[in-house]
Amino acid sequence: DFHRKNDGLEGCHMHDPAAVISIIRPQLFEIDRQKVEVIVDGEQVGRTIVSDAANRPDVSVFMKVDEKAVREEFLRVIRTGF
Repeated sequence: DFHRKNDGLEGCHMHDPAAVISIIRPQLFEIDRQKVEVIVDGEQVGRTIVSDAANRPDVSVFMKVDEKAVREEFLRVIRTGF
């Protein structure tokens, strides 16, 4: 009900399950290595942006996902426990 009322989404966001699935099935994701910063104030607080600061480490940035395959993997694990 929460996501339907607040986001108009018939279901839920898969952030946490997708993070776990990305570890065991990284081929389902397009991942770039980039330097990033997080905006900490103002109207865009919390937004992650690409950084050109040399002192920032590269981190994994997920650019695309095979939504159907991630959903199927999630449901498979829920059904089987493995």
